[in-house]
Amino acid sequence: MRRRSLVALIVLALLLPTAAAWAEVKVFFSPQGGFRVSATRTREGKIQDVRVRSALGEVCRVANPWPGRRFAAVTSSGIEAARSRKLGTHLGFPTRRGEEYELRPL
Repeated sequence: MRRRSLVALIVLALLLPTAAAWAEVKVFFSPQGGFRVSATRTREGKIQDVRVRSALGEVCRVANPWPGRRFAAVTSSGIEAARSRKLGTHLGFPTRRGEEYELRPL
């Protein structure tokens, strides 16, 4: 399940750039492993509003949606669940069933 959630955000990174450059694009999908992922790419090409909802409470592993920047996973109550230690890396963090996590660039 860990590998599948990582693959989900890699697929997301591939899908968003293929959309029309002039349009804002929102993507929603449910990869295997009990996660629901959503994200937005602005008309300017910036990735924002990346959210992961955990249905099963498994460990979530994600690829960095902002290459070259550190990022963090924050719970819906504003508590930082995890933070990347290096630029352009992946992040793994335990989740709680039903909790939503927002990925934020630092």
